[in-house]
Amino acid sequence: MPATRNQVPFAKAFKLFCDGAYPFGLVWDHALEYWEESLRRPERVLFLKYEDMMEKPVANVKRLAEFLGCPFSPQEEKEGVVEEIMRMCSF
Repeated sequence: MPATRNQVPFAKAFKLFCDGAYPFGLVWDHALEYWEESLRRPERVLFLKYEDMMEKPVANVKRLAEFLGCPFSPQEEKEGVVEEIMRMCSF
């Protein structure tokens, strides 16, 4: 789909963002800020990397549920709810 007057094609926007030519600065600076904030306030900011999710998906799905305030019950874990969520989300 061609870009409209107020849109930038995704590839160009991505390059601008990574080059720091984007109005909000470098993507890496944003990631660093979130990571630092997650260290200062882990109860408010969860910094979860894709690589960690792929390495330990069960542990990180449980971690995410706990962070969101809805941890799995022992019964749900026993019944395989975590694994079913992972299957449904294609982890």
